[in-house]
Amino acid sequence: MTSDLVNDPKVDVIYVATPHSHHYDNVKLALNAGKHVLCEKPFTVNAAQAKTLAALAKEKKRFLLEAVWTRFFPLSKQVRDLVSSGALGDVHMVFADLSVDMEKKKKGLKHRMYNPDLAGGSLLDLGTYSLTWVMQTIYDAQKKRGEKPTITGSLVPDPDTGVDETATVVLTWKDGIYFLCFTIDRSDGNCNLKHGRSELGR
Repeated sequence: MTSDLVNDPKVDVIYVATPHSHHYDNVKLALNAGKHVLCEKPFTVNAAQAKTLAALAKEKKRFLLEAVWTRFFPLSKQVRDLVSSGALGDVHMVFADLSVDMEKKKKGLKHRMYNPDLAGGSLLDLGTYSLTWVMQTIYDAQKKRGEKPTITGSLVPDPDTGVDETATVVLTWKDGIYFLCFTIDRSDGNCNLKHGRSELGR
């Protein structure tokens, strides 16, 4: 991203879709130029960067949003409505798994998914999707849950580059368990909700 782009008076909003490692600098450049920003996931590579950008957007009075398109799917709204209406009873467990075969041999180790210099790995690239499904059922659809969860997790490093090939995160609340798994070496994936009446998933 160049200064010419962010300073163009004809540009009102900038969509940042560069590699993860560049999001922070690109968004900061755009905000400082007075532009609204839609930034691809993952928003940043760590929480400190995210807080800095959020504070800057507030200071500049600019719109700033992470581009998590999954939240805007009609299916997502339907799931939120089903949970919040009580039609499924209380949701006690969510299992969200996104696993993708990235064809490592074909794409090579410099590909953004395997390259540590580009913030590669399954947690940052795929984790957003699984986490989005979990958070939709926890905070969007079940407003009563306010306490912070206990978080445990594990990472399996790629033997060639060291980025996380597989990541598993478990969020535990007093009344429920939410399990997330994401990996870049498999092609299957699913999301399941276990609730008071039956099981919904694919």
